[in-house]
Amino acid sequence: MSSNEKKISEDLLSRIARLGPTMHPAERRVADLVLTDMDFTIHARTTEIATRAGVSTASITRFCRTVGCAGLRELKLDLAKLLAIGDRYLHPRTVPLGASEAMTEIVSLIHGSLDSLVTQVADETMKRAAKSIARAKRVMIFGGGGGSSMAAMEAENRLFRLGLHASSCNDSQLQLMMAATLKRGDVLLVLSITGEYEPIIQAAEVGGQYGAHTIAVTAPGSPLALSAADTVPFQAEEPESIFTPTPARYVMLVLIDILAFEVARLRGDSAVETMRRIKYQLVHTRDKDDSKPLGD
Repeated sequence: MSSNEKKISEDLLSRIARLGPTMHPAERRVADLVLTDMDFTIHARTTEIATRAGVSTASITRFCRTVGCAGLRELKLDLAKLLAIGDRYLHPRTVPLGASEAMTEIVSLIHGSLDSLVTQVADETMKRAAKSIARAKRVMIFGGGGGSSMAAMEAENRLFRLGLHASSCNDSQLQLMMAATLKRGDVLLVLSITGEYEPIIQAAEVGGQYGAHTIAVTAPGSPLALSAADTVPFQAEEPESIFTPTPARYVMLVLIDILAFEVARLRGDSAVETMRRIKYQLVHTRDKDDSKPLGD
């Protein structure tokens, strides 16, 4: 392993769940205490943990080694990593909802996030980004995760029909390779909800170094935003329930729609001609109906 590679290991919760059935009863009691009161375990001394679990201090040491930790200090560090993901993922609180109630809640959440978007993005920001895209010789679109990857494919879908040479990529190694092929006159559109994903930040920097105009649709002030020439900033508050879909996906799709609309307006007759040709093929090979969407 090279010095700059991070060691990725199984998290402590998964290790305890996997090893639990084979543990000694005393170790199992320690495991139960760790799982029910992580905060106590992180701050307590060995004797305090042993007393509360009803075991010997030697059992604490054996438990640590069973779950792959050299000792209590390393166990506490692994627990701290677990707590860093947030209590809602360790002790999810679910509210029983019927289908109609869930629909109301989710639609309301999305609606609120889209309403907040109006005050987040300046008109001039969207016009400047759209102008760069409309004039581009080539538009490369990179997504940096689940929702962003989906949005990258949708951005390609929206832009190619306007007569642009647009293509998306969601493989981090290919992104780096493709970024290295860009040049002045090209645009690299990078999408990330958090703006913290290192591979896409690196790809954006590479594209910019070779002369491409980089545009980030991401969180304001994030590393990705700071690495791009232009930023379309947005934030969407995450719901407390981990089962509720993240509204940031919808916000990103709306931003792409707005960009595509403005690009279409700027390209004018050129965009209309491309869409006409696409529509001609769809009407005569798919449904004989010109009222259907431009694409299925």
